Amino acid sequence: LEHPHIVPVHSLGVDSNGFPLYVMKRVEGVSWKQAIKLPALLPKHFRNDNDPQSLSAHLEIFERVCSAVHFAHTRGILHLDIKPSNVMLGSHGEVLLVDWGIAVSTRDEDRGDVPVARDLLSPCGTPGYMAPEMAALQHEHIGPATDIYQLAATLHYALTLKSRNHGKDLYDLLHRCVQGGPYDYDDSVHPDLAEGYATAIAASSTLPTGPPPPP
Repeated sequence: LEHPHIVPVHSLGVDSNGFPLYVMKRVEGVSWKQAIKLPALLPKHFRNDNDPQSLSAHLEIFERVCSAVHFAHTRGILHLDIKPSNVMLGSHGEVLLVDWGIAVSTRDEDRGDVPVARDLLSPCGTPGYMAPEMAALQHEHIGPATDIYQLAATLHYALTLKSRNHGKDLYDLLHRCVQGGPYDYDDSVHPDLAEGYATAIAASSTLPTGPPPPP
């Protein structure tokens, strides 16, 4: 996937022991999650003295991540683990969506080259950002909307400093992932952002409430 906001892989192969290896671009900077939690870590390129909360910077970063995800979708690829810690920010304004280790294809013709979504055997990704259809492992619903849900959950973290999904243990957390549903923001979140979040969440499949598979 050759895109300005996707970390490039330069070479693939196997080492002397037969294990797979790859050579990728060296990324220097901080994760978006670090910059959200500690604004002082936000690269100077994104800082704006007129925006002390850095909302405009986070929206700019979010827009670039959306661009990367959209490009991947045009190639039939789902990331499946979109979250602030998987976005790297460089000192010169670089924004890179990284960690494509569990990415899958939505096209059966890609089977054998990359994993295919319908072959997933268990929920994967990060539960705090996981879409309902992934937590329930409903293969027929896993698609671009699954990533869009995670984009919304990522924006949610940037706005609230909290993960979208919470639970007292992994089983409870996955159950809450399956439930999905809207989120009521207080007045600190602009109505347009709240509406955008709701639209992205609604893009993901609406599944019946019920217990997810055992963890």
